[in-house]
Amino acid sequence: MLVSLALAGCQVRRVQTTQRPHASQRQQPKQQRQEHLSKPRPATSAKTERLIKEARKWIGTPYRYGGTSRSGVDCSGLTMELFREVYDIKLPRSSAAQQEFCIGVSRKDLQPGDLVFFATTKRKNVVSHVGLYIGSGRMIHASGSRGVMESGLDEAYYQRNWHSGGRVLQPTAVSPEPQQARPDRNAPALPAVTALDSLELIIEQQIDSIYVSDPDIFD
Repeated sequence: MLVSLALAGCQVRRVQTTQRPHASQRQQPKQQRQEHLSKPRPATSAKTERLIKEARKWIGTPYRYGGTSRSGVDCSGLTMELFREVYDIKLPRSSAAQQEFCIGVSRKDLQPGDLVFFATTKRKNVVSHVGLYIGSGRMIHASGSRGVMESGLDEAYYQRNWHSGGRVLQPTAVSPEPQQARPDRNAPALPAVTALDSLELIIEQQIDSIYVSDPDIFD
């Protein structure tokens, strides 16, 4: 059987067979870029309102590095908890990884519910802070000195350290499986699977198993 390897864009290598292509069925890494979602859909306005409402409940929470609760939270912990609570989406833990997870959005195209990223260290190309954009040039974020608060993007500090905007999209909801039809007793019997087909299927399943457990094995 011919096994070919391909590398497309940012995607990981995939394995295909010439007779039974099924790359679209392979599992993707949990922390993948949102571009890899086949049919993403934006959040509804009601969901966005809920997201902002939940974010406002966190205002006044003290800052704590590595924190994810009302007793203390950091910037990426705040956004991670908000998207988990409202959308049941698991964002990566760090602000830099969250930026990579998002679809890029320019500053002029920001919409409420988007994430805004900043490079606040000497390495100006590295994301080190994230906030939730709530509209009208404002964001809610966990400040290292003042805890969770609301700030304006036009403030000199955030203008100077602006990096990028990002949008988290929800994957299309999976349609429920159709109800299994009752077998027709009068229907002709299907031909038995040949030994060759069974062997081919076993080989493909083994390749998929190796790929999912260690995608780099085919590098």
